[in-house]
Amino acid sequence: MYQFIQDLSHATKPVIAAVSGLAVGIGTTLLLHCDFVYAADNAKFSMPFAKLGLCPEFASSLLLPQIAGYQRAAEKLMLGEAFSAQEACAMGFVNKVLPSAEVLAFAQAQAAKTGRIADIIATGNQAFNEGQADSRHRGQNRRRE
Repeated sequence: MYQFIQDLSHATKPVIAAVSGLAVGIGTTLLLHCDFVYAADNAKFSMPFAKLGLCPEFASSLLLPQIAGYQRAAEKLMLGEAFSAQEACAMGFVNKVLPSAEVLAFAQAQAAKTGRIADIIATGNQAFNEGQADSRHRGQNRRRE
C-alpha cells in the first residue's frame, strides 16, 4: 500500500477516481491524492483513525485541511463520522456527484478528455506535484520536531 500511495502522489498524468459505495480509511485517504474525484450519490466516506486510536496516514491530516478547510477537516479527522458524497462535494473533496449508474462512465469520459492533452497536462501536473510534495515534506518535518 505504501508504494501505491507513493506512486499515486507522484503521478505525472492526471489521476481520476470514480467512487461508489463505501470509502473508509485508506479508501478515503487515497482520494486526497487524486486530481479528479467523481462520486456516486450512494458514496459514503469515513476517516475513523481517531476512533481506532490511529494516526491519520499518508498526509491526510495535511491534505484534507488544504482541500476542505481546517474546521471541516478537524471534524472529519477527529470524530471519524461518515459523510455523504454531497457533503464531500460541498467541502471540495469531490468534483461532482452523479447517479451511481453514471459515475464510472463519466469518469472514463473525463479521462478520455485528459488523454487528448496528456503531454501538456503531464508537464503542468509535474510542477504542481513538486509543489504539493514540498508541502507534504514540510508537514512531515514539522511532526518530527
